Amino acid sequence: SPREQATGNPTFVAFQWRYVAVYLVVLLADWMQGPYLYRMYHYHGFVEDQVAVIYVCGMVSSALFAPAKELAARKFGRRKTCVLLCLLYATSCLMTLSSN
Repeated sequence: SPREQATGNPTFVAFQWRYVAVYLVVLLADWMQGPYLYRMYHYHGFVEDQVAVIYVCGMVSSALFAPAKELAARKFGRRKTCVLLCLLYATSCLMTLSSN
């Protein structure tokens, strides 16, 4: 079966481990950023209800832009799309340092 062929292929198994390692690092970074952003919003004077709206808007925009991300991955390739998304994410993180 194709599943047995994939799990018996050492190149594929190595690829899976590399993918999982990178994915977990990115996921951990995102999880670690959540409490920092919450505290940063309070520092800039947002009240709890406003912070909640910001978080909900972030979740909704993620859901709405997921199809666009998939289209970009098909058109430009997954690697280029992942690099672009990482650069955009890093830029948004750097923008939190601005006082404006």
